[in-house]
This record gives sequence, structure tokens and C-alpha cells, in this order.
Amino acid sequence: MTAARLPRPAGAPALLPALAPGLVLALVLACALALPAIAQAHGTGSRWLEGQTTPLAVLFHYSTGEPMSWVSAKVYGPGDTAMEYQDARTDKAGVLAFVPDRPGAWRVEAQDDQGHKAVAETSVDASLLRNAQPGAQGPAASPLRSAALGLSILLNISLGLLLWRRSRAPKSPA
Repeated sequence: MTAARLPRPAGAPALLPALAPGLVLALVLACALALPAIAQAHGTGSRWLEGQTTPLAVLFHYSTGEPMSWVSAKVYGPGDTAMEYQDARTDKAGVLAFVPDRPGAWRVEAQDDQGHKAVAETSVDASLLRNAQPGAQGPAASPLRSAALGLSILLNISLGLLLWRRSRAPKSPA
């Protein structure tokens, strides 16, 4: 079965079918140039720096390798989805650092003004927390240290009162 051809109306140009591929290419090119943000869009990425130590540092970059410098960044702690733990900006190199305060899954989001967004996630265990590190001092002092501090305060007050009484005593003529 062959397709029936309709007769061409009188005066219709015969070049229209020949120009159709060129016309489509020209339209696509015009759209790409008219919407440069879409035509030139690129992706983003992130990577954690220097292993698992505190503070944690993450580098945000574009797919071209260029750092996401000075972009808005938000850090979300374990279980936090609405309220961020830290709200800051990356530095010139695209790096953001923070010190986690509890173990669990942490998420960091960086977003620039053109809508590019990168997300980095990591899991923090208790050994990475600031108070769990050897040599780090916790918020409470030892009982011996507290006793020594109290004794020092009492002795300093006694010495101050003794010196004050001596300076107030009348001087006897010699």
C-alpha cells in the first residue's frame, strides 16, 4: 500500500521541506543562546578533607573543579531537619569547617546564588567529639582541682584582710 500524495497548492514554495532541518537547528541554537544559565549549567560536588578529625572540614566545588567560594552553607546535626546547627559561608577555597557536638549523621549543604547546590554527609562517632579526645578538658574539673582552687581563694582572702588591718593600725611613735 502506498501513501497518497496530496497535490501541492499553486504558489506553495517547493523549498520548505529542504529548509526544515536547518530551521530546527537554528531554533535550537537560538534557544540555547537565549537561555545561557540552562545551556551553560554545571554540576557540583563535595569531599571531606583530612580524614575523620575535629574540626570536620568539607570542600565544595563545581564540576569544573572551581571552588564554591563564599557561598551560603548550612550544617544540620543528627535528627535536625528544620533548624541548622551552623549557618555560615564557605571560604575562598570553598571549605567549611565545624565542630560536631554529638555523634550521629551530619549533613552540610552549600548553595550559591544561581541555584547550584551541593550536599555532603558524614557519620560522626563519639571518638571524634571534642571532649572525647585525649588531653582535652571537659566542662567539669576534677574534685582535687576544685578543692585546691577553694583553698587558694580562702588563703588569698585571709592574706588580703591581714594586710588591710596592718595598714589601718595606728602607728606608734618611736
